[in-house]
Amino acid sequence: KLEALMPVLGVRVNATVQSLRRFSLLGFLRRRLERRTVGELVRRLKIRAPSLEQPVQFLSGGNQQKVAVARTFLREPAVILAYEPTQGVDVGSRFDIYEALRSRADAGAALLVKSSDPLELSGLCDRVLVMSRGQVVEEIPGDELDERRIVEAIVRGPGLSKAGRSPLGAAMPTRASGGAAT
Repeated sequence: KLEALMPVLGVRVNATVQSLRRFSLLGFLRRRLERRTVGELVRRLKIRAPSLEQPVQFLSGGNQQKVAVARTFLREPAVILAYEPTQGVDVGSRFDIYEALRSRADAGAALLVKSSDPLELSGLCDRVLVMSRGQVVEEIPGDELDERRIVEAIVRGPGLSKAGRSPLGAAMPTRASGGAAT
């Protein structure tokens, strides 16, 4: 919140501050083009604000997050690094952000997500790398990707094999089909 936004400035300014060159001609800002472009992005991201000039400090956390996402989208990056993209936002905003990130990925942008939310990872990613102490301990390909599989990889940690055995060879508990530990 403190690093991504300028709270006292409006939605329009926060969205376009890094891409003003896109809206200028011979050194003059083309406000009509800027408003139209930001307006379309606000509708697409479902940002709830009474106007484009509404200071972002008066928006909900989810809408503030979507304004930060809008700024990124206006730059049309080839790679998006999303660090906990929906942390602390409501369910509706979470879905809107997922949809927006997925649409950028579908348009050709590479999307790298760092998240502690297995549900978020399973919904956004084509593959997941589980890391511990700076090392990749498991890679989960898209065809195996779901929330349960991610949690199992996290819980298993770096000391266990996929077969559930510790480095010393002792069998570790596995899950029964009903989800209870045996």
